[in-house]
Amino acid sequence: MQISTHEVSTGVGPTDDLYRYVNDFWLAHTEIPEDRPLYGAFSELTDASESAVHDIVEGLSGGEDISQDSLKISNLYASFMDEEQIETLGLVPLRPVMARIDSISTRTQLSSYFGWAARHGLGSVFRMDTDTDPGDHSRYVWFINQAGLGMPNEEYYRLAKHADIRNAYQKHLIRILSMAELHDAPLQARAAFDLESAIASCHWDKVKVRDLTAMYTLQPWDAYTSSIRGIDFEAFRKG
Repeated sequence: MQISTHEVSTGVGPTDDLYRYVNDFWLAHTEIPEDRPLYGAFSELTDASESAVHDIVEGLSGGEDISQDSLKISNLYASFMDEEQIETLGLVPLRPVMARIDSISTRTQLSSYFGWAARHGLGSVFRMDTDTDPGDHSRYVWFINQAGLGMPNEEYYRLAKHADIRNAYQKHLIRILSMAELHDAPLQARAAFDLESAIASCHWDKVKVRDLTAMYTLQPWDAYTSSIRGIDFEAFRKG
């Protein structure tokens, strides 16, 4: 295996600034797409993978030889691309979800909704996924991470440099809640923003969440749930 050195910096030494030494050429010659906040090799890999998956899904048909899983994928993709039907349905698919949220009046009901939301790909104050155990790569474990914010991380809710983004975000909340035909959209948007701000105040900052040692707090489900006040995890599990 050979490492290409034709793009390394000739103006910065590796012992002075290794990052600039390796990336100077790329930084000077790579254009970040206007619709992206960042770009790099992993972005290119993601784009290539999505393009390949798109071609595979587009190639699926409803013939007799298609498997049930392939048919589900084909139908899901077709429904997603049917813009005319989406416009016709409008808010109808959201009504049951909104009604469920409106019916919540207790912590147990809220906990049940969080569990239901997790099963259906919707957001809550937790973000959950399954991955390899960093302490034992022979097994998978369930990860529970902080969530519940509409902006990138907690500093957007408190730092002065993000004030313009906070203002724009609150206008965005009003706009989408108005599109959901809530008659009191400005008040609802303010309540949502205040709730997110309160959640953000409990979040670790972006530096601390990169500390994998601090984040690795492996424990049994019963021990974890008994340490969290305010959430009915039995209702969450059944939600």
